[in-house]
Amino acid sequence: MGSARRAPEDRLAASDRRRSIRIEAFGTDAAVTATELLRFGHSWAAAHAIRAARPCAAHPTGRFLLTPTPKTYAGTGVQAVHPDP
Repeated sequence: MGSARRAPEDRLAASDRRRSIRIEAFGTDAAVTATELLRFGHSWAAAHAIRAARPCAAHPTGRFLLTPTPKTYAGTGVQAVHPDP
């Protein structure tokens, strides 16, 4: 079913999910961290997720990393959680 035919509440829910995505700068510090993570065998996507979830000045306690495979991030210093309760 196309987006034009969705119920209004479905469109609102989809709109809410899009608002939660935010693009963040990937500066020099992030590049150095990503390089280290890549050397340890993490994928490029995992390196980005780990860097975004680790503690920083804006988020001193870090951020949760929502993933279907939390064990993948064991030992990386992030709080990886599965989306199911």
